[in-house]
Amino acid sequence: MRRILATPFAPAALVALAVALLDRFSGPAAIVCAGVLAIVMTVLAVTSADRPRRICWATGLVTAVASAMATGLGPFPAFDLRHAGPLDALRDLLSAPLQRLIAEPEGGIVRGIVLGERTSVDPDLAAAFARSGTTHLLAISGFNMTLVAATVGLIARGRVRPIVTASLTVATVIAYSLLVGLAPSVVRAALMAVVASCGLAFGRRPAIVNALALAVAAMLAFDPASLGDVGFLLSAGATGGLLFLGEPLSQRLAALPRPIREGLATTLAATLPTLPVIAAVFGRVSLVSPVANLLAVPLFAPLMLAGSSTAALGALSIDLARIPAVATWALAFALRVVVETAAALPLASVAVPDGPVAGLGYAAVTGTVLCLGPRALAAAGAKGR
Repeated sequence: MRRILATPFAPAALVALAVALLDRFSGPAAIVCAGVLAIVMTVLAVTSADRPRRICWATGLVTAVASAMATGLGPFPAFDLRHAGPLDALRDLLSAPLQRLIAEPEGGIVRGIVLGERTSVDPDLAAAFARSGTTHLLAISGFNMTLVAATVGLIARGRVRPIVTASLTVATVIAYSLLVGLAPSVVRAALMAVVASCGLAFGRRPAIVNALALAVAAMLAFDPASLGDVGFLLSAGATGGLLFLGEPLSQRLAALPRPIREGLATTLAATLPTLPVIAAVFGRVSLVSPVANLLAVPLFAPLMLAGSSTAALGALSIDLARIPAVATWALAFALRVVVETAAALPLASVAVPDGPVAGLGYAAVTGTVLCLGPRALAAAGAKGR
C-alpha cells in the first residue's frame, strides 16, 4: 500500500492499460472490464480512511469511466491544429532559407528534423535510415522530441534551479511542437517529452513515476486505440527509458568524461526500450542499430539547434544565415555518412517475425538483458579478480 500511495496515479495507468489491451481483442469485454474496475475503485475510494487513498482510487475511477466511454462511444474528439492560424505561413518562411542555403540531400534531412517535412528526405536516404535503425530520428515522435527536451535539460541541469530547467525544457517542447504542427501525434509526443524533461530536472523518482503514469492514463483513457499506435509506443518507450534507465546507465559509464557519459547514457536509455517496438511493427531488426544510434543520436540536438538558427536568421536575412548554414550542412553531412555507412554493412538489417506476440517476446528479451546483463558483467569481473 505504501508503494501505491507513493505513486497514486499508477492504478489509473494500470486501469487504462487493462481496458486498452482488452479493447484490442473485444470491445464489449473491454467495456465490462472498465465497469468492473469502476465499481472496485468506487468501493475502495468510499471505504478509504484518508485523503491520499481516496485521491488514488478516485483517479482510477475517473480513468475507468473515461475508458468505458471512449471504448463504447469512440475516442474523444482530437483537434488537428497542423494548419491552424499562421503556422503554415511560418513553416514556409522558415523552410525557404533551408532550401536555399543547404544543398540536397542534406537539406532534406534538415527540413525533416527541424520542420517535420519527412517527404523532403531523398527516398534512397530514407531507406538507409530504415536499414540502419535510425529512422525514428526523422519521425516526429516522443523519441526525438524527448531527446530535444533531455538535451536542454542536461545542459541546464546544475547551472540553474530545477524549476528554471523544467521551464526551459517545456518551452522548448512547446516551440518545437508549434513548429512541426500540432497534430494529435505531436501533442502526445509533447506530453511525454514534458514528463521526461520535468522528471530529469527534479530527479525525484515518485514524482517521475506519477507524471509518466498520469500521461499514460490520460492518453489511453481518451483513446484506447493509442495502445496500438507506433508513435505512442515509441513515445512511452523512449520516455520511460530516459526516466528509469538514464541514471543507472550513466553510473555504469562513470569512467568516461561527463559530457560523453551523459550523451551515451541518454542515447542508450532512449533507444533500447524502442527496439522491440520497431522490430514488432516493421518486421525487421537492424543489427547495426545500437552502434549507429550511438553515433547518430549525439548529432541530433546540435543539428536541430543549428538548423533552427539557420531557419530563424534566414527568415530575417539570408546573409545572416550563411554561417550557421555551414555548420548545419556539416552536421547533416556527418549524420548522412553515419547512416549510409551503417546501412551498407553486411546484414545491417534482417527480417524477423512481426506482430504483437513477437513484440512481447522481444520486450521480454530486452528486459532480461537490461536486468541481468549488468549483473552478469559484474559477476564476471568479480571472478576475474
